[in-house]
Amino acid sequence: MLLLCAATVAGAAEINNYAERVDRLKQVAKHDFKADLPTREAADNIARAYLGLFEDLDLASIKDQPETLKSLYDASDIAAFYTDSAYHARKMQLYFDLLKAGGDTDTSRGANVYRAYLAAEDFTAAADFSAANPALKLPPPPAIDAPQAKGELQEWIIRADGKELAAAKFALPSGPYLLVASSVRCHFSLASMRALQDFPDLDRLNGRSKWLMRMERQIDFAGIAQWNKAHTAFQFSIPRNYPAWTVIDRWDTPTFYFFNNGKLVYQFAGWPKQGNMENIKRGMREAGFYNLPR
Repeated sequence: MLLLCAATVAGAAEINNYAERVDRLKQVAKHDFKADLPTREAADNIARAYLGLFEDLDLASIKDQPETLKSLYDASDIAAFYTDSAYHARKMQLYFDLLKAGGDTDTSRGANVYRAYLAAEDFTAAADFSAANPALKLPPPPAIDAPQAKGELQEWIIRADGKELAAAKFALPSGPYLLVASSVRCHFSLASMRALQDFPDLDRLNGRSKWLMRMERQIDFAGIAQWNKAHTAFQFSIPRNYPAWTVIDRWDTPTFYFFNNGKLVYQFAGWPKQGNMENIKRGMREAGFYNLPR
């Protein structure tokens, strides 16, 4: 009995230790959010914190401890959410598989593993995970038509009602151009589009603007395809490997980036209730939209 009690106390201390580490990782994320750091810098901070807190593990000693595995899964889930990294998605799968082998039946963890692979653009891993876990009833990932990127920016074009993604090259053209970090799931992004529908100078943006929706866990390819058919002036495309799009340092939605001859000349973020049309006009002036012939 004494030996059993000692083991229980030791196990509890270990579980609490990992729970505390998860809290410390959350604090890093909270600090980065308050500091309003560029998206990539915040992601790098989370990745470093994760390595420092969770890479000194002996799996053999914890593989039969479900509460510890849940804490480790949660930590990997947080890191994957902020980094969109396949590395952290694989960590999520590792702990999910161990929990599943131990009899855990929480399917939400498996669904999040699948979504994390999608956000990381690791479509092969997403398909393999779905095939290995038929009980989760996960949707198949889209078919991919993607030549290897050779240093150039690429975007995903959504085809076949969301059942196929095709990579296409993108480069900022000469003259004025607008990129908008946005999302079909963002109320403020959609509010800005509704306001721009009645903007007298909307035609100046035609062919010289792009609404970019970052790959995310809850992405609905079919829904985006349907939106694009219905809203030809505000079609979403998805940046392939969004960290490579260094012309955008913050992916908070919506953020408006105005360029002239490839150089950023003005940016602003947000769409309050009263709108932000004055900033739209200023950005267009700074970028030279009003110098274009109509």
